[in-house]
Amino acid sequence: MSKNFDPAQMFQIEQAIQHGITLITEWLPKYKFKDWLNTNTKGTTVDNDMKKDRAKEIAETLGNASKWHSHGRGIPMSRLVGDEVKLVIDDFGADADLNSLVRNYHGLAVDYFGKAGMNAYVHTQLGVRRIA
Repeated sequence: MSKNFDPAQMFQIEQAIQHGITLITEWLPKYKFKDWLNTNTKGTTVDNDMKKDRAKEIAETLGNASKWHSHGRGIPMSRLVGDEVKLVIDDFGADADLNSLVRNYHGLAVDYFGKAGMNAYVHTQLGVRRIA
């Protein structure tokens, strides 16, 4: 096993993990938590530090490979909204029109960006950002 060990590949994997954590800790407070004003349990006012701390907690939980036993596979929404991660997620699948639009966009994006050699990316209003 040690013959096949590639320190450069290990470094690249570690960098990808850190990059993912950075993206999550930047994205969640800015977009997902932008309208989060009060906690669900106690009704406490939520400030920017609380949003950042919660995003970091989620990033660390999602980045724990020993918990999810997966790499490159999705985590079911049922697990994301469950007791481990406790995310509040809008289920676009419950709206047939929105579901169709999202799935059509996803198919187009996978095809287009795949042909452009971008297998991992984030597409926002500001453009496309390669993440791997």
